[in-house]
Order: sequence, then C-alpha cells, then structure tokens
Amino acid sequence: MPHLFQLFRLTVIGAGFVAMAASASHALAAQRTFVHSSPLGNDANTVSSCSLVAPCRSFNSAISVTDPGGELVILDTAGYGPMTIGKSIKIIGPSGVYGGISVLGGGGPTTGVVINAGATDVITLRGLDISGVPGAVGPFPNIGIDIQNAGEVHLEKSSIGNFTQASSACINVAPTSESFVHITDSFLRECRTGINANGTALPAAVDAAVIVDNTRIERGRAASGLVYGLRVQGKIGMSVRNSLISVEDVGIQVDNLTPNGTTVLELSQTKLVGMGTGLNVVSASAGGVPFVYITGSEFVGIDDGIIFSHSAAGTTVGGQLKVADSYFAQLSNSGITASTGSDAAINIDLVRSQLSAVGHTAISMDASGTSAVNLSMRDTTLSNATTLLKTSGTSSVNATLIRTHLHNSVTAVDHGRGRIRMEQTNVTANVNSLVNSGSGNIVSAGIGSAGTNWIIDNIDSTGGTVYITPTIIPMK
Repeated sequence: MPHLFQLFRLTVIGAGFVAMAASASHALAAQRTFVHSSPLGNDANTVSSCSLVAPCRSFNSAISVTDPGGELVILDTAGYGPMTIGKSIKIIGPSGVYGGISVLGGGGPTTGVVINAGATDVITLRGLDISGVPGAVGPFPNIGIDIQNAGEVHLEKSSIGNFTQASSACINVAPTSESFVHITDSFLRECRTGINANGTALPAAVDAAVIVDNTRIERGRAASGLVYGLRVQGKIGMSVRNSLISVEDVGIQVDNLTPNGTTVLELSQTKLVGMGTGLNVVSASAGGVPFVYITGSEFVGIDDGIIFSHSAAGTTVGGQLKVADSYFAQLSNSGITASTGSDAAINIDLVRSQLSAVGHTAISMDASGTSAVNLSMRDTTLSNATTLLKTSGTSSVNATLIRTHLHNSVTAVDHGRGRIRMEQTNVTANVNSLVNSGSGNIVSAGIGSAGTNWIIDNIDSTGGTVYITPTIIPMK
C-alpha cells in the first residue's frame, strides 16, 4: 500500500501532467496559420498549429487554431470548404491564388461563410471565390456570405455567385447589434439578391451600415420571384461608390422600413444599366423615413428610373430624394415617379442633371391624403419624352424650376395639381408647352422686355385657371 506521502506525490505529478497538457493545448493556437491543397494540406496538422511547413486542408480547421486577431493565409489554388467565423481574423488569398468555397447543399452547408462574432471583432476576407453548386436534391445553396454579427467585416477582391433560391443572396447582412460591412473590388453575379442589407432586427439606438466601393453586381438570377442588385430593409445605411449594377429586375429595392426609423441610401459615381426599375423605394411603415442621395451617377437602359412611394403615417420629416450631377437616359417608361399618401411627404432636389429619351413621363408628382410632394429643380434639362413634368393628385404639389430647360416633348408641363414656379427657364420645341389639367397656378418669371423672350412662349390649352406673369429682370 503506497505511503501517504507517495500518494500526495503522485497526485501532484498527475496535476503537473494535466497542466502541461493544457499548456500544450494552448500552444496549438498561432497568430498565423496556413491552408494548402492535398496532399501537403491535412487537417491532422492542427496539432502543429497549421503551420507553414504543416498546413491544414480546410478553413474551419485552420480557424480553430488561429489566435483571435490572427490571420489565415491560403498557400495554393484549391477549394477549402465552407467556414464559420466567430472571432477577429484575417483570411487572405494572395493575388494569383484561387481560394475556393463550393456550396453544394444536398444535406451539407447551404452557406459559404457564416460570420457570427462579437461586437468588437473585425473580420477581413480577401481573395475568395464562393460559388453555389446546386445538386439534384435540396436543400440548395442559399447564401454566399451570411453576416449575422460583427463589429466590422471587410470583403476585398472576392467573387460570389449562383445563389438563386427565394431567400438567397450573394451577401446577406442582418445584424442584431452595431455592425459595419465594407465590400471593395469585388464581383457579385447570378444571385437572387446581390447584397441584402436588413436592419429590421436592430435596436432603436443602434446603427449599422454597408459600404460598397468599386464593385460589380450583375446578372441577377432566381428560381422564382424578382431579382435585386441591392435590397435595403429596416433601419440601416447603404453607401455605394464607383460601382456597377446591371441586368436585374430591380437595381435597388428599399422597403420594409422600421417604424419610426431612418433608412439611408447613398449612390456616388455609380451606374445602373439594363433593368426593369433602377431604384424602387416603398415606404409604408408608420414613422419610417427614407433618405436617398444620388451624386454623379447614371441610370441608362431602364424601364423606370426611380419610383419613390411614401405613404407612411405619422412622419415628422418627409422622405428625401436628392439628385445632383446625374444622368438618366433611354428610359422606356418613366424617369422619376414620386407619390405620397396619408400625411407623408417627399422632398425632391434635382441639381445639374439630365433626364432624356424617356418613353412616357420624365418627372411625375402625385400627392394624396394630407401629404405633399415638393420638387426643387435647378440647372437641369428634361428632354425627349412624351411628358416632361406632370403634377396630379388631391393634395399639395409644389415645383420650383430655376435655370431649367424643357424641350422636345409632346407636352412640356401637364399641370393638374398644386403650384409651379419657373425662373430663368426655357420651354422650347414642344408640341404643347403647357396643358393645364387642374386648377393650380403657374408663375413664370420672364427675361427681357414684355412680350419677348418669355419663358412659357406658347399656351396650347388653358383649361382651368392659369396665371402667367412675365417679369423684367434688370441687368446690373
């Protein structure tokens, strides 16, 4: 029978072995890990911390032994399987190396990358190619990258494609806490939605944003339903710069606004080409307010350029559409259509822009309920359309045109509701300069002596009451 001291000694030695084992286990983690194709890459190499000389075969194995804040480097062209990320990490595919993720579905993962990390974690993904590969049976590939939570996510120089189910997206962003996603120099193709940014689950005092730069979102495809380049839902911000959205049913869809929340969309130096509707804003949630800012962008080869419907009740601030230095052309139906209901309002500013070659109406404004549509247009040209400016509805419509040119149309102004003010504006080469379809007023400030160079030079139909006041502007 062992002596009591021997028993104590054995216990201490055993504890020492446990401590050494725990220390060895901790030593498995590394600041930098590697993956490689077979046969060099082997997931058994987690015991060697997926080192440069003994890399792992799959992303998930290498992630498991990478220190928080560390990096995982792809050494060789291969497919490395779907992954789940729950900590700060950089996953880097060097230039010239294909870091592939094939999402096969059929009982396996339906998402290429799942990110569900902490509120301060920062994840960077660079040089990945994520592809949905539908099999004969479901479940089918659904999402390329699903960002559930993280402080920041950076996606760079990557390609995602072929996620076409009803709930699919190349990139899905649906955080429940503050999160910022940056997408740069990437390609998103053949997805039901290119980027779905959904802020409906965000707490009232929490912000989230998706920032897209130099990225192509093209050729949407779906098993059923409409396809979207971008979809913005709830209380979230979306900023798109120097990018291209093409061949979609709807280029950008803004809807499902959070009650008493603000949704912001900003487009800068961005082109929308070849689709049914360029931008469709549907605001019906009580107190929800959409803010849209467009600068230096183009809408070309589209059925309807912008449709902005704001019928939310209880809004203290009107929905905002601000367009500057932008170009709308070859629109088979309409350019900008704004409509309101309930007590909502839309405020539109159009500066240094052009709407040309429009099949039906360049700008249409319709207000109902106790709502209002307000348009301020400056240094802008409307041309080559059936109707250039149309006002209608049962509520307040107000338009101010300053240094604007309306030309080459069937009807320059079809005025059915509200008040239009024109200053230093030219209305030329139209079959009908003005058709007054309602009881509103036209106020026109002329240039030159009375009877010459008037802004509205020909009234073709004067149904209702029309007031035209040519004014001599003195030269300094």
